[in-house]
Amino acid sequence: MMQEIRRPSYLGVTFGVFFIVLAIAILLGIIINDWILFIPILLIMMGIYGIVMGFTSRSRGEVRGYGGMSDAAFFIFWGFLVLIIGAFWLINDVVPGIALYLMLLILVFLGIAMILSSLSRPKRA
Repeated sequence: MMQEIRRPSYLGVTFGVFFIVLAIAILLGIIINDWILFIPILLIMMGIYGIVMGFTSRSRGEVRGYGGMSDAAFFIFWGFLVLIIGAFWLINDVVPGIALYLMLLILVFLGIAMILSSLSRPKRA
């Protein structure tokens, strides 16, 4: 009889964290008296969650792969992207009129991420 190896399910944990973070983001939006800012706050907190998930999956050595990316690289990439979008939204709210420059920075981030992900890495034996 073979024992089944149970892999952690990120989906259930992510939904649980999302609903908790959503409640906190809405509460913070109400506290700062600008309810629409709950969206960038939500993006920032979920980005941090994605980065933490990436680093914890890297330390466990899990490799499932998403289009050639490991779990860690996948979560870290999307975590940083969501975090940057949320942070830039808040920055644009504080300093209006720089949205174009912030979008250009996001494009530079995407370009750098694509270059780094396409570089060949030595195979582990």
